Amino acid sequence: MFSLRLLSTKFNLPIRLTRSISFPSKPTTLSPTNQLFPSPMLFTSPNRLISPTTLGSPPPFLTQEDLRRSTSDLYADFKNLSLEELARPEMHDGPWGFARSRLDYTYHRNPSPERRALQDEIVSLVLAESHKEECRFCHPSSRSPTPSSNSSTGRESSGKDTSSCTNSSDCEEDSTLICKSPNKQADPLEPGCCNGTSTKLGRSTKPVALFTSGGMGAGKGHVLRTFLEDGRIRLEDDFVWIDPDKLSQLLPERPLYLLSNPDDASTLLHAEASLLQELLTTVARQQHRSVVIDGSLSCSDWFRGVMTEFRQSGYLVEVVFVFCRDEDVMWHRAEKRRIKTGRRVSRAQIHNSRLKSPVSVQTLSKPSSDGKAFIDRLRLVDNSTDLPVQPPVIVYDSTEDPGWKEGLGGDVPVEKIALGEKPKL
Repeated sequence: MFSLRLLSTKFNLPIRLTRSISFPSKPTTLSPTNQLFPSPMLFTSPNRLISPTTLGSPPPFLTQEDLRRSTSDLYADFKNLSLEELARPEMHDGPWGFARSRLDYTYHRNPSPERRALQDEIVSLVLAESHKEECRFCHPSSRSPTPSSNSSTGRESSGKDTSSCTNSSDCEEDSTLICKSPNKQADPLEPGCCNGTSTKLGRSTKPVALFTSGGMGAGKGHVLRTFLEDGRIRLEDDFVWIDPDKLSQLLPERPLYLLSNPDDASTLLHAEASLLQELLTTVARQQHRSVVIDGSLSCSDWFRGVMTEFRQSGYLVEVVFVFCRDEDVMWHRAEKRRIKTGRRVSRAQIHNSRLKSPVSVQTLSKPSSDGKAFIDRLRLVDNSTDLPVQPPVIVYDSTEDPGWKEGLGGDVPVEKIALGEKPKL
């Protein structure tokens, strides 16, 4: 093997060109198809590009033509397995073979073995990430064996005294802790004795699948961190936080895409980030861990299926929809994010996302054709300013809506509320 790097000076090649090629033992006639320094097409073939297998490894040399294609396309497996073959766990190497067999390959490209190794490292990294510092009111996972564990479910029973609560309904849906004082409003950092979601006390605690939604620049991440900090969102301390934007930031090729085409970089990385999101969601559900899925819920049809799978697996499904009525504020937030992360969005994208994001949530809040709900709890959050004196405000909570039926959902005017109308309960 002879490194092309050694020839970079003589042939004026980029110093980053580090792939190796084999020289034949017999003389070879250079033709358009086997010339020593071929056209870029040789380097853009999905079968030729070898993905880095670890996060610490640099990506291969990518031409401008490569950087106009998505990473999921660049590193697709050349075997072209059928959908039936891809649905078999044994066809996927690595620790998450079963989860990979459950992915939607009508949408995703099956990655090459090298790319799967890199993705497996990303999945392991996200699963191991701790959020205890961000979540002041998170409680220990009930999967750990304890004397009070429910042997039939592997989940811990709370078995806590509810006598200190003001009424039985106050604690009926607590997944975290019982109020410590007879007056549930005594502690401002403990907003209610049961500000979580789970089955009734005395039974096994259910994990929560919490979905965020909102337009670009609505401030979903800020609201999540604020609510985890002040206790308005309480989960088990080993919950998995799945953010497609952060997943794309872990891809080794991202700096090259941002440098080459900053306007389209997010789009070209999105397909692989979506695969990682779906893979992490499946693994977290297999492990019965609470999960936060940070996104837009823009594809309501697909998320109906995801939410149904969570409910069938014993989860409670919550949605926190964040909106901002001032597009200038959303634009300034997006610009601050661009400076920090390199991700660019246009004013038109912000405008469209602001108008479309509430439509999906309103659709998902309604029961299905068989009368079953997709969502157990829905909260709408007004985050229209960045002033410290005006923090995010919950303007609607389905637990306080008499029209919201348990197990059935309700007809919530999400679009009207997000665009300016006050909710009427």
